[in-house]
Amino acid sequence: MSTAVAQAKLRDAVRELQFKWVRIRESWDDDAAAALERDLIQPLPPRMNAAMGAMGRIGELMVTIRRECGDEAG
Repeated sequence: MSTAVAQAKLRDAVRELQFKWVRIRESWDDDAAAALERDLIQPLPPRMNAAMGAMGRIGELMVTIRRECGDEAG
């Protein structure tokens, strides 16, 4: 799997989770839901962005490695 595909899958998974969380919050409104949202849901976008940046850098390194090792097909 290419890093671009992995990035797209990660982005889609986080979006789906956020969409489903909004639906859940329509019927779940207590301290436990607020804590879950604060501790787990809200931190996801910046963490996803950091992971996607790292994945992009890994993809660039893989291109360089393939080029320098003579594996253009990779």
